[in-house]
Amino acid sequence: MVNDFLKILLLEDEIKDAEIIQHKLMTHGNQYVFKQVMSEPDYVNALHEFKPHVILSDTSMPQFSAAEALRILQSTPYHIPFILVTGNASEEFAADIIKMGADDYLLKDRLARLPAAIEAALKQKEAEREKKAAAEKLKKSEENYRSMLDRVAEAFIAIDKSWHCTYINKKAGEIFSADPLTVVGKNIWAGLPGAAGMIFNTVFHQAMKNQQHAVFETFYPPSSIWLECHIYPSADGLSVFCNDITGRKKTEERIKASEEKYRLLNDQAFDAILIYAPDGSILESNQSAAVNTGYSREELASLNITALFLPEHLQKRPISFDLLKAG
Repeated sequence: MVNDFLKILLLEDEIKDAEIIQHKLMTHGNQYVFKQVMSEPDYVNALHEFKPHVILSDTSMPQFSAAEALRILQSTPYHIPFILVTGNASEEFAADIIKMGADDYLLKDRLARLPAAIEAALKQKEAEREKKAAAEKLKKSEENYRSMLDRVAEAFIAIDKSWHCTYINKKAGEIFSADPLTVVGKNIWAGLPGAAGMIFNTVFHQAMKNQQHAVFETFYPPSSIWLECHIYPSADGLSVFCNDITGRKKTEERIKASEEKYRLLNDQAFDAILIYAPDGSILESNQSAAVNTGYSREELASLNITALFLPEHLQKRPISFDLLKAG
């Protein structure tokens, strides 16, 4: 024990029996501090004030029983080994109290095993405390992780290698019109039926098979949005991140439409149109420019504006709009 003394709470109404138990433990070599109680109020007070490391309880006292003592202990935050030490209890009672949560059961005429039983019970409780602490830490970590994923702008879905959804954040639920609470645990295609017959199915299976990152863009009709999806595979399954790029796609479509409109107007213009860079290289031309100059549009792209419009003896002079106008 880390402590200098092992504190034993004796729930025993026979002073002689309590002395026998104390003597048996003292001869074992460890250092102990004992406290004997016989009533429920004293027992409750001892739990909070004495703070025992182990409780040794007889089957029953005049107005108090081991079963009641165990229930009281289980209602507290304390993880204290509870060992039944009695002289006349049936095997049925012993089995019942072990089922209730007692750590061990000994007869008073077989106390030689008591030190070992105490040591085993203490180790078991310590293991349980560590396991509980680890579980609480993991739970807290998972809660923090889920909270973080629910706050991100991207949709996130975790899928195991059996194609069951293990997690879906709030944003993904909104995009795919799904309740995260009902989707988790389901086959991903049953949970998100709108995605089952689309590119998602093909890319997800390819990423899982090849174990390679994949990215794609697709229009998702059920929500009328464009998505950019990144799939990260592992031996355990897939992590899927989807971002709503509808705004970007609409901007690209507007730019494309504007460019098409500009090209159409440019090609239909009667006037020759030439666009050139500061160094005179021709960047763009329309069909009228090709007709008027006698060059194809491909040939114009390889020419310089000075070679096209200035006499040879003036071509090395700096380009100016006045000069072009005068020519």
